[in-house]
Amino acid sequence: MAMESKQDPSERKLVYLHERAVRPRLRKPAPERKPAPPSIGDLSGEANWLARALLAVVLGIVAAGLLRASAASAAAPRGSEDPQAVAVALVASLFVIGCCGSAAWRLLRAPAGSAILVAVAAGALALQSVAGVARVLSDTASAEPTLAHRFDVLAIGAGVAVATWAISFASRLQGRAPTAA
Repeated sequence: MAMESKQDPSERKLVYLHERAVRPRLRKPAPERKPAPPSIGDLSGEANWLARALLAVVLGIVAAGLLRASAASAAAPRGSEDPQAVAVALVASLFVIGCCGSAAWRLLRAPAGSAILVAVAAGALALQSVAGVARVLSDTASAEPTLAHRFDVLAIGAGVAVATWAISFASRLQGRAPTAA
């Protein structure tokens, strides 16, 4: 009889070559790539429309001032209005006209750096609208509203809408501004 081995061939351990091979180094996971924030290019169309709206508000403020002045001169005798109140309203209107006009100019020229000017114009426009609401509420003594009162209400509504839009645009524009590192 041939020599029998102590181990049965079915019990032999198979050794695979990949178990003895050099193991590859583990790869570090690739860093998660965040998409680049969108550039100002997609806001340029909105910047043009906002500039046009600000210019329309400037024209509306001028028209409302002219209507108010003509209504005051036609309805009341000379010297009945407080000159200090008229001067304050005129200076406030000129300030809002200057802020909105400069913000519109900047939006049309270079919208990327106009976030601060647009925010200042929106704030001035919002304050002008609040003052307009107070003026309209104080002028309700007359039984029938005049054309100047109706135009004031329209200008106040437009001022509030454009101020809200300008604040929204300025905050989105500020969020996309490149940070200096």
